[in-house]
Parts: sequence; C-alpha cells; structure tokens
Amino acid sequence: MQQRMERLKEAFAWFVDQSEVLVLVLDTGHHDLPITLKLIEAVEAQREAEIFLTFAHGIHDAHLYVDELMKNIRIQLRAVQALCAAEGLPPWPEPPPACNDGRISSSDRVIALLGWVREQLPDPNSHIVLSLLPATIESPAAYLALLRGLLPWNGVQPWMERVRILVRDDRNQRFLLPQLEHNKLREIVVVDDIDFSPERMEEIVTAQAADPNLDEGERANAMMQLAGIDLAHGRFDAAFHKWVALAAYYHKYDAPAMAAHCLCGAGDVLMRIGKPADAKTKYQQGLGIAQTPEAAAVALPLLMGAGRACLALQQWQEAEGYLALADPLSLQTVQMPQHAEVCDLHGVALLAIGQTEKAAEQFRVAVDVGHELHHYVCAESALEHLIALFRSAGMRTEAAAHEHELKALRDEKHRFLDDPRSFV
Repeated sequence: MQQRMERLKEAFAWFVDQSEVLVLVLDTGHHDLPITLKLIEAVEAQREAEIFLTFAHGIHDAHLYVDELMKNIRIQLRAVQALCAAEGLPPWPEPPPACNDGRISSSDRVIALLGWVREQLPDPNSHIVLSLLPATIESPAAYLALLRGLLPWNGVQPWMERVRILVRDDRNQRFLLPQLEHNKLREIVVVDDIDFSPERMEEIVTAQAADPNLDEGERANAMMQLAGIDLAHGRFDAAFHKWVALAAYYHKYDAPAMAAHCLCGAGDVLMRIGKPADAKTKYQQGLGIAQTPEAAAVALPLLMGAGRACLALQQWQEAEGYLALADPLSLQTVQMPQHAEVCDLHGVALLAIGQTEKAAEQFRVAVDVGHELHHYVCAESALEHLIALFRSAGMRTEAAAHEHELKALRDEKHRFLDDPRSFV
C-alpha cells in the first residue's frame, strides 16, 4: 500500500512540475478520495512556491458547487489576511464580482477566481494547482457542465498557462473518460490504478506489516496504517501497542516528527478509553520532541490533545496554556475546522479561569467558523457554552437570542444531513 501511495504521490509531483499536460484525471471510487487528498497535501507541503486550490465537496448543481467553493475561499482569505497583518504585508483584495456572478457560467466563475489568484502571486511563474475532486457526484451532468469551460475541449486557452487541473471520474459508473476519449483530448493524463477502499487497504497493509522481504521502514509504515485502522474499528489495545512501538522505532532512528506523530496517536487512543492523565503524558512526550521544522505539522494535534486532556482533568490553567498556543498555529497552518475546535476548547479553559469576556469571543469565533464549514458539532457546542455563560450572568435577553440561534442551527443541520446531496 505504501508503494502504491508513493507512486501516486510521485505522479502528482510530476504533474505539478511538468509543462506538457494540463489535466490529470483520477479514475476513482469515493473511498479513494481521503487518501488521495492527503497525498495532494503532501505534495503541496513540498512546493511552497505553488498555489494549491483543493475542493472536495459533493456536486449536484454546478453553480451551487462554485458557491460552496467561494465560501471556502472566503474562509481561507480571512486566514491569509490575518497572516498579512501579522507580517506587515498589504492585505489581499477581495475576489472580483465575477466569481460570485450566477449569471455567467460556473466555469467562467472559476476562471475569474484563477485570474484573481494569479494577480496575488509574488512570482508570476508559480503554478496554480486546481483540484476539483467532489467526494460525491450526484449529478454527472452538473460536473460535466462545470468542466465544460475548464478542460481544453477546443485547445489550450491563454488563461490555462501555468495552471494544472485535477479532476475525477467515477470508477463504478464512468461518465467523464468516455467524453474525453470521444473528443481525443491530448493535454490529459489518466491515472487509473487507484483503489484505497477500506477492505483493500487492510488486506494490503496487513500483508506488508508481516512481509519479511520488506525492510524495517516499509514494515513500520504498514504498521502505522494498521494502527489507524485498529483505532477506527475500536481495537484500542492493538492500536495503542502499535503506536507505542512505532514511537520507539522512530525515536531510535532519529525521526522526531514521526515519533511525535506516533505519540499523538497513542494519546488519542488513551483519550478514547477514558485515560486523560496517561494521554496527557503521551501528548507532552510528543511535544517534547516536536521541536524541528519537520515536526511542526504534528504540533497542532499534540497541543489540542494536551488541551483536551487537561480539560478532562480540570487542570484549567494548564489547558489554557496549551490551547493559547494551538489557536494561532491553527490559523498559520490554515486548518480552519481545527481552528473552530480550538476556539471552543480555549473558550472553556478561559471561562474556567475567570476570563469571561475572552471566553465569549472564542466561543463566537467557533460558532461562526463552524457554521460556515458545516462543522455543526463544534458550532452547537460553542453556542451551548455561550447560552450557559449568559444565563449564569443573568443576561436573559442575550441567552434567549442565542437559544434562538441554536434552534435555527439545529434545524439547518437536520436539513443538511437529510439532504442526499450534502457533501461529505
């Protein structure tokens, strides 16, 4: 499985760097998307000069898909503006009106977005990598309508220069590849050796972890994947022992980022089985070695884990310290769902140490960001905390207003979750 993932990652890296192919088509099933997206993220992390725009929400209507895409852009733009302000740089302008104009085609709206992004790049030679990879394709016709103006049906257009586009077909019911074959498009490469279904993954990684012909590193990678599968299936004891063994292995070979990641996994297992004190120890051990630039990516989940563990132990001041560090880090890494969660947790810690006003501000951010991202669990939690805060302060009007907001949010959540067209 690791070799298959590496081959796919290498294909993505080649695609970004080369200059002959405009479009990469992934022949996938919906189970393949999570790992595929992680591999794209890994390539993005290695190419700071390139801009990656990745969208994986489901599609049933082309314009509504672009509406959701633009909502995501606006959320990311807020994080970019905060970074610009912190570094003394001028803010980015707002996207042009065409990006939100439902009177023009959905593809023209995306083209307007690409033009706007290109204008913000410090290096005009940077690539823009646009991944339109809907997790669910309820309407193939809508997806084709979106792609009608984005693929080189009539040859390469000027706006396509230094743009790379990743799209997908449905392996179980192909609709895009037949169209591409019929039109004999030349600027396209198809990747069809993708199968990351849960059953296939567990079958392959189990065999790899036990394969004596593989070197230690390859077997360790397979064991790491198995640890994640064990946790997902509730096999907590097996998952914990794998994470601890892997942490020792990577520490032995001086790989602090990987060792910290494994300690975070062990802490997550301990939290799941109700042992926050032991989990806190694992998170702290991970933070103790996550001091290199390579380990920065795992620092956020470690800080969040330590904060959650301290909250469970009612160690309020210590929890606030961890979560105060996690808050700006979640913005710096543009991890917006985690940012909403951090703000909610940080609000709980701040409230417990008597900083009511700051707590309310954090809860409000968690509500707004969570709502925008359809992260309803987080938004509901933060609203419940705000209602309790206002009630305890005797602020009945404010409490009632937030109760009304919570009811509206829950009604929206039920409509969203009941709608088969909702993205995952």
